[in-house]
Amino acid sequence: MASEIKLEDYHISEEVGFLMRDPLEKLPPYFQRWNELSKKVSHLVQKHQFRDEIDTLPVLDHTVLRGHRQKRLAHLQLSLMTSGYVWQEGPNNPPKYLPAGLAIPLWEVSQEIGVPPVIGYSSLFIVNWGKNDENRGLELENIRCLYTPYFHPDVLNFFSVTLRMEMDFGPAAKGIVDGLKCIAEDNEEGLMSALGRIEKSLGQMKNTFSKVHTLTSPEVFFTKLVPYFNGFGEEGSPLPNGLIFEGVSSTPVKAPRASGAMTCTLQATDAFLGVKHNPEARMFMESIRKSFTPCHKKFVEKLESMPSTRDYVNRSENEFLKVAYDDCLSALVDFRNYHIRIVAKYVIVVGAKERKKDKTMINPFPKSPEGAYPMPLLKKIRSESDESKSLQNK
Repeated sequence: MASEIKLEDYHISEEVGFLMRDPLEKLPPYFQRWNELSKKVSHLVQKHQFRDEIDTLPVLDHTVLRGHRQKRLAHLQLSLMTSGYVWQEGPNNPPKYLPAGLAIPLWEVSQEIGVPPVIGYSSLFIVNWGKNDENRGLELENIRCLYTPYFHPDVLNFFSVTLRMEMDFGPAAKGIVDGLKCIAEDNEEGLMSALGRIEKSLGQMKNTFSKVHTLTSPEVFFTKLVPYFNGFGEEGSPLPNGLIFEGVSSTPVKAPRASGAMTCTLQATDAFLGVKHNPEARMFMESIRKSFTPCHKKFVEKLESMPSTRDYVNRSENEFLKVAYDDCLSALVDFRNYHIRIVAKYVIVVGAKERKKDKTMINPFPKSPEGAYPMPLLKKIRSESDESKSLQNK
């Protein structure tokens, strides 16, 4: 029953969406070395001293961690340190081995919480936030990341914008579960209200996203932050065969690069609205879900298993409901349009310029020599969202 879906069962809230509520910033004293080094990644990497620190890091007992919140913070710290260790000297000749002091606990914690053993959206954003002033609200200026691979105002601002967008989706998440309940109860007025809240949230996400233009330089984003997002074992990676985790296995570990596409927000919206995507896009989205936390992945899958909102709207004779549904889809298309513009500016255009200056710089999209591989796919996904509008516009 749709009425049985509760956001809290999936670690989601109306207040902060998919973000963890009140995440931890420090682990217990036993893990003080992790606490210290993960805060110093940016400083030590820039001094070319981080690998020296990690090479002498002892293997701490991860079973001392207690509860989901400590394990999620441990994954953030360990994956961030791994990124700093591997990419300290850039893409040229990265180490093929990850020392046991990082490798063993990162592997074990990743297995326990169900996410890949690499820096990713589920750790870098979902549990990586706090307030500048605990006595103030969650306005953009008061949101900070707890850990960063590169300390620079533009990088910190990018984190704040992304975190605020996740929070903007909170009312939409509540609108989704309320909307499903209304469908089960054949409550068209209630469904129109839910659709309106989702539309408003998507609009607010776009408004927040627009602030990145004045807060983060494309050059800083691409040259200072993106290099830390690299995974290992992917096509075009400086570590095409993967990374050997000492003390875990002699077989190299493969893990995906981090990406903003790993947010659950748009996949959840697609699932609720009944947007259908082509096989290539579907394969892309399902590959991304492997990096979702298990509870968030289950939420999206649960939405996909529920009665179709689109079918319910198309069966209805209520023209106001059809308009509300189409307006909600228009907001989704509008956000995807804006996202395409951001990708073009912050990844493709600046990436082409930077690679002309530095031939060693990694192309994050190796399937396209120009680094423009995702654009046709993103545009197709956007078009399929638009094509899902109700039959009144067919």
